[in-house]
Amino acid sequence: MVVDLLAQGFDVPKLSFQTIAGHAEELLAKYERLVNAPTEAPVEVVDIATSVLELQVEFDDLQARLDDRVHGATWLRKGIVMIDHEINPDVWPLMRPRFNFTLAHELGHWILHRRFFVDDDGQSLLFDDEDLPDIICRSTGRRPPSERQADAFAGCLLMPQWLLRPAWRELTGTDGSISDIEVETRTPHFDPARVSFIDGDDEHAPDPRRLLRETFCEPLATQFEVSQEAMRIQLETLGLFEE
Repeated sequence: MVVDLLAQGFDVPKLSFQTIAGHAEELLAKYERLVNAPTEAPVEVVDIATSVLELQVEFDDLQARLDDRVHGATWLRKGIVMIDHEINPDVWPLMRPRFNFTLAHELGHWILHRRFFVDDDGQSLLFDDEDLPDIICRSTGRRPPSERQADAFAGCLLMPQWLLRPAWRELTGTDGSISDIEVETRTPHFDPARVSFIDGDDEHAPDPRRLLRETFCEPLATQFEVSQEAMRIQLETLGLFEE
């Protein structure tokens, strides 16, 4: 049995969005210094994981291995991030957005939560079995604070403000927010019946306004190689959509 304290609501400190964004920007700055080049969209999340953080990124049938619907798992002591083989973008190219976000989410756990599991020497603080992952990210169930923090980190890593805001300006012609009425005017081919695939929230009925915003930001999602849902959430977090 895998003991996953984060999934069980392990008490992590509260972190502001600005603090989480700062951690993501620090990681991007380290990568820029390493490759001696500015960051561009889409962000090279695999290269960041393997070169800056020196992690191994692998694929496996996690749903069979962990007997649950799991997208990603991290072995903090071994420095391994494992992604479910069903979202391997080399096999399923259309899964690239979900893979990017899942990997960036795991990096969020590594940066924000690793200290709760291992000490400075990499020794376990909580577990004895090195064959089991320290952190498991399930595709269903409630989202405890640790998961929401990792989600926020993923959004800031893949869609940093200093890349996203210029792209927003190019798409909309403004630095400020736009209303849903204007979004609807600019999205003539919106289909309110389309399905929105949302990580961890698939059981909820689609919200027409949410779907409209996701359709509108599709060019940005494509540019940054993230899902339309992830792009919408990041734009909403930055206050660029208004009711």
